[in-house]
Amino acid sequence: MLIVKIFLAAPIEVGCSSDDECAFSQACRNRGCVNPCAYDNPCSSSAECTVDNHRAVCKCPPGFTGDPYSQCVPVFQGECKVDNDCPDNRACIGNECRDPCQEYSPCGKNAQCETSSHRPVCRCPNGWAGDPHTECYQCRLSRENFKSRPQTKLSSFVFIFA
Repeated sequence: MLIVKIFLAAPIEVGCSSDDECAFSQACRNRGCVNPCAYDNPCSSSAECTVDNHRAVCKCPPGFTGDPYSQCVPVFQGECKVDNDCPDNRACIGNECRDPCQEYSPCGKNAQCETSSHRPVCRCPNGWAGDPHTECYQCRLSRENFKSRPQTKLSSFVFIFA
């Protein structure tokens, strides 16, 4: 009679069984060494993922702040983002509330500039005429023509722009 002894050896396991068997920039997942940022990235879509000692580490990129695991937002610098962050007589220029009349000098010669609803508004002074974006003129009536013709109608007045 022939006796056959069969020895069963433990199966050879392929792959890793712990993070220690992988490089520091990898983690052991399903018996394979993988980049944890690529395999199961826990970071928000606006964050950067790096690997430190087998673990995914999330951080907001330069110029951003917030929770890198949920959302990174741009860092806000200055006193305003939009015009409505400023008083009505100022506009948000370069993240600061400034007077657009002083910043841009949008009005013509002799015109007055006043900021309203965050926008520069050009006007000719009271009693003046012209295009406030180009030039305002002071209106004066010529009395010489009026004195020599006492019956002169208003349409006959001569306006002199000084």
